[in-house]
This record gives sequence, C-alpha cells and structure tokens, in this order.
Amino acid sequence: MKNTIIKYVAAGLALVALSACHNAEYAPLSGVGSGVAFIAQTQTQAYASQGITLGMEEVFVETAIRLTDPAAEDCSFTLAKDATALEKFNKRKSTTYVPLPDDFFSITDAEDNPVTQVKVLKGQSMSSSLRVHVKPLTDEMVDSGLKYAIPVTLKSQDAKVEVLESAASMVYVLNRLPIQDVPKVNTNSKILGMFNGKVSTFTQWTWEVNVNMDQLGTGIGQLNNQAILNVTLSGNEIYVRFGDAPIEGNRLQIKTQGTQFESQTLFNINTWYHIAFVCNGSQVLLYINGQLDNSLDVGGNSYTLDENGGDGGSNFQMASSGSYFKANAMFAEMRFWSVARSQAEIQNNMYSCDPASEGLMCYYKFNEGTGTSFTDYSLGAEEGAGRAHAATDFPWIPDVRIDGK
Repeated sequence: MKNTIIKYVAAGLALVALSACHNAEYAPLSGVGSGVAFIAQTQTQAYASQGITLGMEEVFVETAIRLTDPAAEDCSFTLAKDATALEKFNKRKSTTYVPLPDDFFSITDAEDNPVTQVKVLKGQSMSSSLRVHVKPLTDEMVDSGLKYAIPVTLKSQDAKVEVLESAASMVYVLNRLPIQDVPKVNTNSKILGMFNGKVSTFTQWTWEVNVNMDQLGTGIGQLNNQAILNVTLSGNEIYVRFGDAPIEGNRLQIKTQGTQFESQTLFNINTWYHIAFVCNGSQVLLYINGQLDNSLDVGGNSYTLDENGGDGGSNFQMASSGSYFKANAMFAEMRFWSVARSQAEIQNNMYSCDPASEGLMCYYKFNEGTGTSFTDYSLGAEEGAGRAHAATDFPWIPDVRIDGK
C-alpha cells in the first residue's frame, strides 16, 4: 500500500508542475531568447535534476518539451539517455551517480505508449505530456551501494527549432526509500568491530552513522557518557558520546587530539539522525543530517590503530561505556574512512554509499535482520576479520525508515 501511495504522490506532483507549465505556455520567458526549445522541468536552468523515490513498484514522473514561443509549424524532437550529460552533472555537483541500465526505465506518452519522437504542434508552445517510468531496483543493485540516475538530453529532429543548450539535459536522481531491518542494542550487546586493515596510520578521517537513541538526558550531567563510538588507537583517541558532566545528556560530544567539542544541536529521543564527523588534518567538523553543526581547530596529529585491536580484538566499539550507557540504540549505515569527506559527499550518501569509495576502511549497513554478526561491505574486507559482532543477543527491528521521515 505504501508503495502505491508513493507512486501516485510522485505522479500527482509531476502533474501539478506540468499543469502550471501548460497554464503559462504562451507567457514570454525573459532572458532566454526567442524560438528555442528546452525540457520544461529544467525551467531553463543548467544542471537541472529531479528526485524519484523508489519503493517496490514501478513509478513514473511526467515531463514535456517547451518552446519559448508558439511553434510556427510542427516540429519534432528526441529525448534520450545521455551518459555524457551525467558525467558533466557529477563533475558540477560533486556526485558519483551512474546511469541506470536501459531495461530499468522507459519514456512513454500519457497513455504509456513508447515514444521515439516528441512533437510540438503548430501554434503550441508545449508538447503533450511524457512519462519517465522507472522499475524498482534489484537487491543486488541496492547492495552494490551505487547511486543511480537517468540522464536525458533533448535534441531537435528536424532542425526547425533550436534547442537551448543549457537546459537541454535533465538528470532524474533515483532515491530508494531507506527502509531496512536494524539492530536494537544496549551496553550488554555492545558492538565490537574491525576495519579492513588496509590503513594503520592516518591524519584525516571521516565517521558516519545513522542513530536513534531511546534515552537521553536533558539536564546538565544527566545520563552522561553514552558512548556511540570508541576507536582503539595508539597515542590518540576518537571517542563520541552523548552527554558529559558539564553538558546536557542530549548534546553530542567528541574527544580527540587531547581536546573536545560539543554539538550545537540538542537531540531528541526516538528520532533518527545522520551524524558525520570529519577530520581534515586541521579541523574536526560535525555534520548533522548533512548540515554543518560545529567545528574545532586541531593540531594535525596522526592516528594509529592498535595492532592488538584493544578490548575483544576490536578496532572500534559502539554502545560501549558500560553502566553509563542507559539507552537502547539503533544503528544503520556506519562507515569509517581514512580520508576527509566533503559536505556534498556526505549529503549525497547518507543512506547508502559505494563500497569502492576512496579510503573506506569499513562499511557496516547493520541490516542483516538476524543473528549477532554484521557484514563489512567495504571493498577488500575479508570474511571474519572484516566483520563486527554484538557481545550478546539483541532484538532486530524490521522495516525501519532510517531517514526519520
């Protein structure tokens, strides 16, 4: 039912936008020039994109071809996949989308008939409606961590109307609903994990996770020191926790390089957040839900993993502060890199990422749905050594939407 709702909501929104274009089809477009064609939804803007949310059923969005002036005679166009347009888009937007395979999408008319050419009739400034249909991604495509998009480019078929080059392309970005099974752990079932061993010393790093806590203090020192990450290092530390004696229990804090700083944000219980800490060598930056929350200058010290793996032979631990950790915590999409990720990279990959990403030392989706061990999806991770596990049994919560929506 929820996928059917998504289908009709997406189609409805597209129809509203398209209707607005039709209502203004004869209005002049200032600053564009006369007698040119473009994809209506670009609104003449370069590097335009539109998100398509995918569930378990096929969905579609609507589009059309618009002219700046009514056509003097019938004119024809093609709208087709263009990988080059996606390369330019990725470079401009600092994204890493790959083209969706051809058999997963199609372009049709409003009656769902395949379209090979698009016509704008004499006296009109808009073509009839077109639909871009998208099939659901396979489990293998989802597990790959790749981000898919459909880049299309408009071309004139009869050279009767010039195409506005800056608005000739549109990128449909595919977003799969971030729904998965998640572990619900506490201090008894703390998570102990390993990195893939490719890097032992680094000066830059990034850590990301989606987290939901069911207990957080609101007063100074209340429910303090609930640690959601402790990396086992020689001569340094990366220690992330909710609360400390002099701050509220629902404020996030990191201790590293002999100093510490807190989030501006006060967190709510039973709410999903995406958290990212980035150390670029001179600063540590905190992003919450993709937005910069706070930062601190640091001395550029290096970090060296403990060869012995610390307690339990682990490179990192989560929910690991003993009796201080009062909450049940749910985690999803945890990654650690030996490079500093940009804000754009963080924003575009909060709910999935490419396992072959540069510097990725571990990637735990925490979506197994059963058992007490977790798969490391990072490229080159070995079975066993490249896995994490919980200290004791814990419940799995099925079909959780981890973006908080």
